[in-house]
Amino acid sequence: MCSGCLLLHVIVECKGDGVWKETPAGQYAYIECPGEYDGYIGRFCTESGEWGKTKDLCYLPSGKAMDEFEVEL
Repeated sequence: MCSGCLLLHVIVECKGDGVWKETPAGQYAYIECPGEYDGYIGRFCTESGEWGKTKDLCYLPSGKAMDEFEVEL
């Protein structure tokens, strides 16, 4: 390296948007499932700082029937 060189460190991240928090590139962000559902919803922040598709891993808790839930998304 040269003694007069300036080393730049660029931080790449996906911007927060009110639902998803600011997330570093190459990592997942997670939010809770709506209503009475268990699990989470995940979203990947690509290396270029773009949001990927969401992955819904929500499920009904044991012993609950689908008609017991009223969820607004």
